[in-house]
Amino acid sequence: SMALEEVPITEIRLPDRAVKPPTTRGIATAKAILGQWGPVMPLLISDDGTLMAGFELHAAAHELELVTIKAVRVSSLTEADRRALTIALARLPELSKWDAGVLQTEFKELLSLDLEFDLHDQTGFTIGELDVILEDAVAADEPDPTDDIPEPPAPEHVVTRPGDVFMVGKH
Repeated sequence: SMALEEVPITEIRLPDRAVKPPTTRGIATAKAILGQWGPVMPLLISDDGTLMAGFELHAAAHELELVTIKAVRVSSLTEADRRALTIALARLPELSKWDAGVLQTEFKELLSLDLEFDLHDQTGFTIGELDVILEDAVAADEPDPTDDIPEPPAPEHVVTRPGDVFMVGKH
């Protein structure tokens, strides 16, 4: 069974081993989300308060010095179930992929609005990643003229010719 609770941050335990520890970038994005919209997604914890999902949000909440955070407490899990579920939940986002066209449309439409936040801070995409996503799809399929490498000039004095064999001594 599950129950949504307001849990003191100090009562949430980290697992002995973090199979997928939060990154600096992930924590920064979680802090931006919490700062802009508040705690919109609960953590997932076991009966004993061990964190199972939401590691970035938990770290961000600590850095922001939040006293409590919403968490879903999952009960009736064995230790093996808790550990396996923690791994499965960490892996799950990696098993899906972005729809590049839809993502591009979403970002273009968001940029046309009067946003009160930086799109890259709140979404976790770097400015460079956003630039690549927002490039015109047609232009991305056309060759970039700056990628053309000019042929080097022919040398005045040819040193080697195709088929030449070189004898190399001991190295």
